[in-house]
Amino acid sequence: MKILICDDNFDFCKRLELFLAENLSPNIQFYTCQSREQLIKLLSAKNRFDLLLMDICLEQDNGIQLSKIILEQLPQTSVIFITGYPDLFYETVYLSVRPCGFLKKPVDKELLLSLIRQVIQERKKAPIIGFI
Repeated sequence: MKILICDDNFDFCKRLELFLAENLSPNIQFYTCQSREQLIKLLSAKNRFDLLLMDICLEQDNGIQLSKIILEQLPQTSVIFITGYPDLFYETVYLSVRPCGFLKKPVDKELLLSLIRQVIQERKKAPIIGFI
């Protein structure tokens, strides 16, 4: 499984990555980005992500819009939004993207782990689509 953490705060990304790495399966690969440019670079390298942990308010971008770009290329990607401004974006998120979760900062780490574990379980149940 590949998880992409996208937040404009580098320290937040690294702390979250470390926490998740310590509490989830060692088979999970983590990637981080802090900007649209880094995100596009990761996507252009043909990376496929199973889960996106996306901050809604990035310095110059809107995480909801960036998520839509990712989902156009990788529709199987699950999204969990994270924001420090939940009241401003709550309804917009659900109208634009169908996230697996919506967390406010500071992040409730146990709730985040629970949401990620749900995504993992759902992916295990999902049929494998391939070529015949």
